[in-house]
Parts: sequence; structure tokens; C-alpha cells
Amino acid sequence: GVAKKKLPAGVNINTATIPELMTLPHIGPEIARRIVAYREKYGRFDEHYEIMEIDGIGEREYADMKKLFVID
Repeated sequence: GVAKKKLPAGVNINTATIPELMTLPHIGPEIARRIVAYREKYGRFDEHYEIMEIDGIGEREYADMKKLFVID
């Protein structure tokens, strides 16, 4: 078979560490830090689309990653 890049079953963006967040497409260390800072300031994400509040995550990035994270 064709080797596929292993994708996480679902990164929980409310609890994930910076390295875990960085397994998502478009998320590098800086955006991962912004996600953690957002959680510290505002609390948990209640809806998937709220990740677009993070500077650097727009509709295109969200479309690529929305099936790869959870907000449990």
C-alpha cells in the first residue's frame, strides 16, 4: 500500500500541548503558542470554528484542519 502520513485521530484543542497542536496542518510553534495563550485568557473553545479567532488561522487553514481536532 501507499504510505500515508499518520494523522492524529483528533487533537483536543482545549487540552493539547504545543507539540500536540503542531501535529495539525498549518500549526507551527508560534500559532500553537497563540492557541494556548487564547485558552489561558478566554477558557475553552466551545465551537470548532472559534479556532479562527487565532491570528494565522483563516477559513482555508480551518477547512484543512477542522476534521482533525476535537473540543471535548
